Amino acid sequence: MSTRGNPDRANAAAAHSAPDGAGTAVEPAGPGPVPAPGFPDRAEQPPTAHTPGRAPAQPPRAATVGRAALLGLATGARSTAGATALVVTSSRADPAPFGRLAGLPVRIAACAATAAEVVLDTLPVAPPRTAPAGLVPRVLLAPLVAVGADVREGASLDGPTVLLDALTAAAAATVAAVAGVRLRAFLARRLGADLPGGLAEDALAGLLARAGTRRAPGLRVAA
Repeated sequence: MSTRGNPDRANAAAAHSAPDGAGTAVEPAGPGPVPAPGFPDRAEQPPTAHTPGRAPAQPPRAATVGRAALLGLATGARSTAGATALVVTSSRADPAPFGRLAGLPVRIAACAATAAEVVLDTLPVAPPRTAPAGLVPRVLLAPLVAVGADVREGASLDGPTVLLDALTAAAAATVAAVAGVRLRAFLARRLGADLPGGLAEDALAGLLARAGTRRAPGLRVAA
């Protein structure tokens, strides 16, 4: 059948007579899949706290205040509990001076100081923690430990943050010192001995100090 004068038939015949794939139009490759909104390509993602050379992300204000309260409570119960926990949980990669405090001798000395306080607390010669000799060191040490934890975790050290955390820690230490004495006296009357209340207070101080110095991996810069 002749295809002369009929362009449609001529095109169809040419397509059937061509080798496989020769008569098929190949569309040009597109630019590739477009990332969905809100999910940029990995190369376009903003730097995170784990990006080497970047400044660490700042912990939220509520986190620093909560940490200061925990460390203040621990220090009010046992004056060396917060400081010892800060030393024990530090590493050599932490900023000065905590990188230097991560050595074994310093850790042993800090733990020995806490152990000595625990033993001394059970002796009659221990001064009442609500008296100036027992309360003032706690109120002064608690803010130092709280602000030290802020430094170690990369928190902003602007005036309002330091002041708020220091006051929170000092107030928490005062509350823990007064409440601890009353709670211990209550348990001594009920149980007939002071030792169970003292041991319970030791355990509580340790838990509070551990919670206050718990590391936040997302806020540290990768080495």
